[in-house]
Amino acid sequence: MKVDAVREQRSLEWAIEAVLSAGVVLSGTLLLAGLLRGDGGLLRAGVVLLIATPVTRVVVLTAGLIYRRDWLFALVSAAVLTILGGSAAVALWVEGPRAAARPAAGAPR
Repeated sequence: MKVDAVREQRSLEWAIEAVLSAGVVLSGTLLLAGLLRGDGGLLRAGVVLLIATPVTRVVVLTAGLIYRRDWLFALVSAAVLTILGGSAAVALWVEGPRAAARPAAGAPR
């Protein structure tokens, strides 16, 4: 039974590593493409993906802990995810009116 627990731990670690690596590579690709093309949209997408990568890690970790039935750490991880989601919601709520009032990039003032 101990071998199975080690395999589950390693598979969860591998999944987290894959999510983090993919997020960094994809965001780096978007950032580089945005710099080379002078495209603000690609730059913004790269930054958003870079910020979202650790959040995705918490989602994968929470799912893995639930799968392993490690309820205490799954609850703690879900609480962290809730705090991250709440923070994002508050940021969007606060930034929403200011972003709407701001002129578009390159627009005449």
